[in-house]
Amino acid sequence: MPGRIGRSRAFVIAGILLLTAGALTAAAPQADLAIRNARVWTGNPQEPWARAVAVAGGRIAAVGTDGEIATWVGPSTRVVDGRGAALLPGLIDAHFHLLDLSTTAGEVPLNLLFAAGRDEFVEILKGYARTVPEGTWIFGEGWDERKWGGEPPSKAWIDGVTPRHPVWLLNWNGDSGLANSAALREAGIGRETAEPPPEGIVRGRGGEPTGLIRGGPMSLMDRVFADKAFESAGREAEATMGRLAALGVTSVHHTGNWQELLVFERLRRTGRLKTRIYAGLPLPAWVRMRDYVASHGRGDDWLRWGSLKLFRTTWTPGPAANRSGSRDRWAVQPSAGEVYDWFAGAARAGLQTMVHAGGLEVLRFYGRIMRQVKPRDPRFRIEHAHDVPPDWIALYASAGVIASVQPPLLAHIDDRTRAGAAPPRHLFPCRKLLDAGVKVVLGTDAVTASPLTSPFEVMAEAVERPGPDGRRLTLEQALVAYTRDAAYAEFSEGVKGTLEAGKLADLVLLDRDIFAAPAAELRRTRVRLTVIDGRIAYDLDNPAGGITSRSLF
Repeated sequence: MPGRIGRSRAFVIAGILLLTAGALTAAAPQADLAIRNARVWTGNPQEPWARAVAVAGGRIAAVGTDGEIATWVGPSTRVVDGRGAALLPGLIDAHFHLLDLSTTAGEVPLNLLFAAGRDEFVEILKGYARTVPEGTWIFGEGWDERKWGGEPPSKAWIDGVTPRHPVWLLNWNGDSGLANSAALREAGIGRETAEPPPEGIVRGRGGEPTGLIRGGPMSLMDRVFADKAFESAGREAEATMGRLAALGVTSVHHTGNWQELLVFERLRRTGRLKTRIYAGLPLPAWVRMRDYVASHGRGDDWLRWGSLKLFRTTWTPGPAANRSGSRDRWAVQPSAGEVYDWFAGAARAGLQTMVHAGGLEVLRFYGRIMRQVKPRDPRFRIEHAHDVPPDWIALYASAGVIASVQPPLLAHIDDRTRAGAAPPRHLFPCRKLLDAGVKVVLGTDAVTASPLTSPFEVMAEAVERPGPDGRRLTLEQALVAYTRDAAYAEFSEGVKGTLEAGKLADLVLLDRDIFAAPAAELRRTRVRLTVIDGRIAYDLDNPAGGITSRSLF
C-alpha cells in the first residue's frame, strides 16, 4: 500500500512537471520577424554592433548574436538571412515636404504676397478665378492688410468676383484667413456658429460673419478645404511614402501648412500612413498651435506635431531687408521685437522653433530666450545650416541649437560659385559643429513631386565633402545624423533612432555591408528590406511584399 501511494504521488509530480514544462513552452516569446547573419549597426553607443534582431508586436524584441535571436524563432516567425549586409535603424529625413497643398488645390498656386492694396488683391483673385472650373475651391496665401492701412478684408470684397467658387485665403503669417460666402456655406459657418475664442469669427451687424476668421476657428474652414483636397492629396502622399520606403526612409520631418496636417490626420485615422511624420507649421501662428496642442495633444508615434518654422520670406533681419530691388519691396515685414515675441511665446508654450537659413540675429534670439524664458528643453533648430562662421558655433552650442543640413543643396551653392557668385567662406563645417557638442541632422529638402534623393547619396555627399578645415564626416557620424540625432531633433529618441529592445521596429536591411565596402560604393547602395512598425514596407527580393522563409537558425 505505501509503495502504491508513493508510485501514485510520483506520477502526480511527473504530470505536474510535464504540464508546467508545456505551459512554459507555450508562453515562450516568439518573434514575428527575425533577421540573422547581418552586420547590425544599432546606433546605440553602448552596444553599437550585433548580428541579429528579433521583432514582435511592432517593437524590437531583442538585439544580439544569431544564437541569442534563435530563441525568439517559432513556427510562425518570418526569418530573413541578412547575407552579411548592413542592418540599420530606419532612416529619418530631417527636412522633407511630403505634401504641398498650395499646388494641390488648383493648377497654379494663388500667391497674394505682392498684392499692394485692396484693388490689386481683388484683381488677382478675379483673374485666377477665370482659370479654374466653377465649383473648384480656390486656396491662396500671403495677403497683408498692413499694406492697405490695416483695413481687414471681408467677403464683400471678393463675393462679386467669385460667385461660383468657394474661396479660402490665408494671410502672410497664417494666423488669419478670409472666406467668401460660398466657402462659409460649405463650412457651415453662419450667425449661429459658436466658436472659441469668441473673437475668432469676425462678425458684422446682427452677428453675420464678415468672412474674416482668426485663430482656432480657422480649423473649421481648413478642415473643409482639406476634405475637398484629401483624395488627390492622399493618393499623392501614399505614392511618395511608397517611394520613401524603397529608399529606407521610415520617418520624415515635414514643414507646411494646417491643411496638410489635417490631410495627414485623416490618413492616420484611415490607416493609410506608411511613413512616420513630424509635422511643422508656420511660426507666426504659434498661438493657434499652442491651443491645438492643448485640445488635441501632440499626436502619436505615426503622426506628431508641435514644431514651428520661420521662413526667410516672412522676415529678413538687418539693414538689407527689402532693399534688393526685387518684388520683395512690396512686403511689409515684422519688426525684430515682434519676431522675438513669436519665438518667446512658442518657447513658453513648450513648442519647438526652427528657422529657414537663420543667422546671427536668430542665434542671439535663441540665446536671449535661454536666459530670459528659460525653456526646459527647447531643441531649437536652424534649417539649411550650411555656411556657419566659426564665431557662430559657440552660440549654437550654448543655446543647444540643432544644425539641420541638406547636402543635396550644396551642389546648387557650388553651381552659383562657378557662375561667379562669391564662394561661401565657412561651408559645411559639420565636424567643427560636432566637436562643439552641436547635434547635426541630415535631410534632402525634397518635395513630393520631385525625384527623391537616396539617403545613401546624401550620406556619400556628407562624407566626401571637406569642411573649411579640410575634415570630413565619417560614415558613422553621417548615420547618426540620419538616425539617432534626427530622432532627438523631433523629441523621439526614446522610441526610435536606434535598434534597442523596446523601441519601434523601424529598420532597414541593405544589399551590402557599407562598413566594409569601399567608400565609392556608398552611392550605389540599395535597400533590400524596409520594416516599419514591425511590418514589411518594402522588399527588393519579393516585390509582392511577402517573405515566405520559415527556416530556423
